[in-house]
Amino acid sequence: MSDEGTPQTNPLKFALVAGLAIYCVNYAATPDQNHFLDGLDLLLHEAGHEIFRPLGEVIYFLGGSMMQCLMPFAFLVQFCRQRDFYAAAVMGFWVSINIFSVSVYAGDAIQMKLPLLGGDSVTHDWNWIMIHFNALQYTDQVAAVIRWSGYAMLTASAVTGIMFSRDWISAPAAPQPATAAAGTDPLLVNPYEPNVAALAAMTAHQDKFSPQVFASKKPLYIALAGCVGLALLYNHGFSGLWQSLTGGGSKTPWPSDYAAAVAQAQTEHKPIVLHFTGSDWCPACQELDENILDTSAFKDYAKKNLVFIDLDYPQHTAQPAELRKQNLELQQRFDVHAFPTIYILSSHGTVINKMEGCPEGIGPQTYIQMIDPYIKQGGVS
Repeated sequence: MSDEGTPQTNPLKFALVAGLAIYCVNYAATPDQNHFLDGLDLLLHEAGHEIFRPLGEVIYFLGGSMMQCLMPFAFLVQFCRQRDFYAAAVMGFWVSINIFSVSVYAGDAIQMKLPLLGGDSVTHDWNWIMIHFNALQYTDQVAAVIRWSGYAMLTASAVTGIMFSRDWISAPAAPQPATAAAGTDPLLVNPYEPNVAALAAMTAHQDKFSPQVFASKKPLYIALAGCVGLALLYNHGFSGLWQSLTGGGSKTPWPSDYAAAVAQAQTEHKPIVLHFTGSDWCPACQELDENILDTSAFKDYAKKNLVFIDLDYPQHTAQPAELRKQNLELQQRFDVHAFPTIYILSSHGTVINKMEGCPEGIGPQTYIQMIDPYIKQGGVS
């Protein structure tokens, strides 16, 4: 063993880097699926709009995408300044995930199929940006450049993470007899006195674990823990978290098979109500369920007068592949961009009315009165 020591791979650090790399590759390959950090990144995106609002329209619309990339990049820079390059590499994976997310949003500038918070009433950031710069025809190229930037960040993070997954183990220095300083009587020197320099070299590799070093990074760790906590809370769903703790709040098991429900409606000559919802992530959807759709008054009304079809788009609950495919096809067919959305159809599929959002300050009886004229119209169509 040399005096300089030898590097040894830390298996836990290496496993984390490998897992994050696989996660990022999967994230880039499945842009149509929901992922663990989507909720947190969405919060950062929306915060970015408000933070950059004073800087003008262009920065306002760019601000959402900028913020979701700048926040993890700020952590990366800070860890680099503290020469903790392994932690910086981990932050690099988070940066790459957000770059991939922005590339998907930018690539949607023409078709605008992605559901947006606020529905059709809000402006698609990248559609506005590309039109403003007269570059809508270059949407695919811009999205590709952003996406490949994400791959570059992912590669750099993986390489750096692997390099700094190794812990440098210092070789113990051999004790050296003490020597007399100039002008000191050699007979008064203790030859077995420990060599201070050698002891310092032996323990140098432990300095990075000292309480002082940890304390200097404590704010970063607290901030990261807060980000992870927000992601967990968002992914579980705020109301879903409370329900899991209390054991209550089961959702009404409305039918979800579109073909079977349509056949039932035609047999019974009843109108059809399509309920497009995000049960585990959309606050307005959860409010509509709790205050209206899950009440006994509405369920009794629905049982007698209509065929209700629940089309759910959960972000954190597993769905059968066929059900997910059906719901995505129906979302495209009915051009749904906001949640919740209610469609009232005749028994033959003719659109009678469309309603978006959750009406504020009303109960089930008022809601029934509001939709009843359309229900009766659908029953005789």
